Amino acid sequence: MSIRLSADGLSFWTGLQPGKAAPQEVEEISRVDYPLCTGGRSLEESIREAVSEYTGILAAHGRELPGKKKFFANTVDAVLVPEELFEEDDAGRYMALHGYGPIKGTYIVCSKPIRGTVALMRLPKKAMEVLGKQLGKFSVAHLLQYNLLLGPEDSGDTIRIYLSPTLCHITAWKSGDLKLAEAYPYSSVADVGYFLACITENVGLDGKCRILLRGHNADEAIQGLSRTFRSCICG
Repeated sequence: MSIRLSADGLSFWTGLQPGKAAPQEVEEISRVDYPLCTGGRSLEESIREAVSEYTGILAAHGRELPGKKKFFANTVDAVLVPEELFEEDDAGRYMALHGYGPIKGTYIVCSKPIRGTVALMRLPKKAMEVLGKQLGKFSVAHLLQYNLLLGPEDSGDTIRIYLSPTLCHITAWKSGDLKLAEAYPYSSVADVGYFLACITENVGLDGKCRILLRGHNADEAIQGLSRTFRSCICG
């Protein structure tokens, strides 16, 4: 099950492919915007309607909501911390050091360790509480950790990009070592190209570095980027 959380809403997507550890997004099923929901509906009503629509689509394909549910957060208000250095009691301090201090109506959520990292995310408290009532237990990871699940190619020098409609999630490996994992707001493919130019220079990756991109309008993005970055492919 793939549900994308962001600062202004959440999106329900077609679920996981059997046996896959990462979401294979195909189509957005429904979206809930908050804190102001359309049509005079409350947040609870909007989320209940979205969950009902989602479960109905799953049922049409002979599937049910899985017992284990994972949310992938789509937010720049996040920090990745090495698992061996992480102390849950220090989560607020980690966030504050990176400029993500407390904001009314939000709280910090810690992911489970994924590939040696823990993601700290500032997420809307009310929406999380309502989702808990609607769906029961669930875990939350960050979309940067989705890139980490896929990992670098065998060559070691790899950039992975996951595009959501609003954020560009980039992870970079040099000789197999993780060098960067950041989420950047973007509005066009040109923005993504600028990020790539800066990252390849700063991390010390040459033009032969494999660039693997997937997510929102991936084919269109690859077509635009491949004029400059010839090694950019879907992956």
